[in-house]
Amino acid sequence: MLLTNPYTKGNHLTFRRTFLRQTEVRADFTHSLSTAEFQRRVIPFLESTFKKPCEEEPPKEANRVEVNLDTKQERFVFDVSGASFSIGPKTYRTFAETAIPMSQTLVGFLSNVMEVKTVDRLSIIKINEWPISSEDTFANFSDMIGYTFQKKHVSDLMNYRFDKKDPQPTRLSKTATTEIKGGTTLKAELSAEVKSKEKALMALTLTVCSEGVSTEEIIPNLIVMNDILYSGFMDTVSADVIDLMRRAEL
Repeated sequence: MLLTNPYTKGNHLTFRRTFLRQTEVRADFTHSLSTAEFQRRVIPFLESTFKKPCEEEPPKEANRVEVNLDTKQERFVFDVSGASFSIGPKTYRTFAETAIPMSQTLVGFLSNVMEVKTVDRLSIIKINEWPISSEDTFANFSDMIGYTFQKKHVSDLMNYRFDKKDPQPTRLSKTATTEIKGGTTLKAELSAEVKSKEKALMALTLTVCSEGVSTEEIIPNLIVMNDILYSGFMDTVSADVIDLMRRAEL
């Protein structure tokens, strides 16, 4: 079943500066292949897809393969119960430009190696981080949280107070999950961490997950799932952060 985005759809803003640290797409499925059959099928798939011969025979018990591309920013993992890829910040451009072509490789593995018609669970995970420097992070912690996230989501975190005599590094976090039609969920984990008196780190991990997706609908569903994730991002971070991301220079 094709997903629909329940949020108001608009054009994605173009960000000249990004704080996206990693993007991951994962498909989990139920399999019936033996390890030997998995190896027999996966080796020609890898050679055909990545245009490199598999010079070494895998161990007889191996049922997992990792492929790191030359950039060191892109990694595939194929195993007998799931397939995934991750993209680092130096390679990621847009979801359509970077993730969709890699998703087609995932679909090829599911269809040609595992012969999976439906995946149990399809997920997109994006990790955003905002490192912050300050003369006194303990004193400015509440302001840093309010600068990064919309206050309606973090008013409780902003009330945290450090011991005035002996403030210590700490990490606060909270998670919210939104149920969406069609067995889809959007989970947001916000965190605020004081690493030292001078350094703090704000982070947002967004995960959109859909259950029971047919292999032939993975690509169109991922496009919608990314739209849902984008809507969650825009609803969570502050206008100050959006303005910062759109600027060419600080």
